[in-house]
Amino acid sequence: MALPSSAVIKNKPIGTGLNSIRGQLVSVCVNEGLPCSVDSLQKLETEALQTLPASCVLQPVKSGSKNLFGDLSRLSTSVNSNEFDVEQLIPLLGAILKEEPDVVIWNKVYKAVTEPTPPPQSLSFLN
Repeated sequence: MALPSSAVIKNKPIGTGLNSIRGQLVSVCVNEGLPCSVDSLQKLETEALQTLPASCVLQPVKSGSKNLFGDLSRLSTSVNSNEFDVEQLIPLLGAILKEEPDVVIWNKVYKAVTEPTPPPQSLSFLN
């Protein structure tokens, strides 16, 4: 029998697992001359956010996934193919930057992977 989500989160804490992502968020803010805050994350160019490991790993949710890892894998493909609005990751990146509790971060992970992906944009030269 599977453990309830709260038990899994408590028994498998994130700990220092997000320190490298947090460090890169701080680095991007510093390089852009912005204070390290959630408001600053919203001012960053999409391209700057796409350089973060988190934005290269997360994927949108598709039915039929075996687990969250599968959903995260699909999100990565969408981010890398420019079929995903990276700004949808701002709440998650903000929670990581502010060192929110694990349950808050995991809730934002689930929200990020369930956000709908807009359809691919048509190529202007085909119109």
